[in-house]
Amino acid sequence: MSVTQLMILTAGSGGIRNGLSSDTAGVSAAQILANFPSSTDGVYWIDLPTVGPTQIYCIMNTSYDGGGWMLTMKATRGTTFDYTASYWESNNTLNPTETNLNDGDAKYNSYNYFAGTDIMARFPDVSAGGTLGSGLSAWTWHENNYYNSGSSTTLLNHFTNTSNNTYLLENAAVTSWAGHSGGPFSAQGGHRKYGFNIDESSISQAGARARWGFAWNNETYAGTNDVYSGIGLNSRRRNTNVAYSAGDFIGCCKTYSGVDRTMRFEMYVR
Repeated sequence: MSVTQLMILTAGSGGIRNGLSSDTAGVSAAQILANFPSSTDGVYWIDLPTVGPTQIYCIMNTSYDGGGWMLTMKATRGTTFDYTASYWESNNTLNPTETNLNDGDAKYNSYNYFAGTDIMARFPDVSAGGTLGSGLSAWTWHENNYYNSGSSTTLLNHFTNTSNNTYLLENAAVTSWAGHSGGPFSAQGGHRKYGFNIDESSISQAGARARWGFAWNNETYAGTNDVYSGIGLNSRRRNTNVAYSAGDFIGCCKTYSGVDRTMRFEMYVR
């Protein structure tokens, strides 16, 4: 972006775009942080496409891969955002005025209408670690350039149109990935996959389904998965229904034990 373009973007009708009021709503959290480097985590006004100035919780802490993240969804330890929930592929919202990190379920228009390139998840009720290291307050995942090699798109479009079983990592690379290694997510040997819109339920027998997460099997093929983990789970195996907003499930035969329970999660875009 040129200096001239940046000046245009940061000039709001009531002054510069610092995100402190609806009249000075920022283009994004990243823009606010770039122009106001002392910005701290909290609620800012963001001028979202389609809906206009909207209050959004933003992480400005640069320890989170440089900061500039906007909250799009959060979940308590429940079933609201399991794989089949309408929220993943519809432009609805849930409790959009709950602009905080309190334990609860919410989905915001930042998920529906902000076209970003990077995605991050925090799991606030498990120990620190993950892709951003152990110095933070929760386990983290992040993927930069999450859609079509850097093309910007909304998370709504991403989870609606990304092909099923878009594997980002496979086999040994999954268990050694910083987002898994030694953390809260269980594992099996054999079939090991990590990615978006995992849906192995139609392969042989009911298997792993995760909007963002892992598929495990002690065999070398998909479909008879005994371990599922990640965000947006919905599977049936060994006569057990698994419908978690996020979490870790062990059916049998694990090679590594995680927390084996539901989890809270927060999802961000940048």
